[in-house]
Amino acid sequence: MESKEITVKGRKYEISFPNVGQYYQIEVNKQRLGKGSYNSMIGNPTISAQRALDMIDVEAAISVLCPQLMSDLKVKSFSELGLKDYKEICDIYDENNQIIDQAY
Repeated sequence: MESKEITVKGRKYEISFPNVGQYYQIEVNKQRLGKGSYNSMIGNPTISAQRALDMIDVEAAISVLCPQLMSDLKVKSFSELGLKDYKEICDIYDENNQIIDQAY
């Protein structure tokens, strides 16, 4: 299985391409984190709705593919992160998002 190394706050993490079960779990997490509103938010054209979806997507993937990062951040969910910390993780995720896109 292919993997990629990312660095967050000076720590290195190995993220593997998701297997089928992990891919399912990422999608389940999106629905759970969106509290039942994820699908309706997709149709909402506002910038804030799209940013919220991005936040959900990042947390859903990271929590499955790199649970150690979640643990090291010392938060139960991204909703507890400050925007600056979230932005750093989001930028790294955006730079490395092909790990999921290419796997599919």
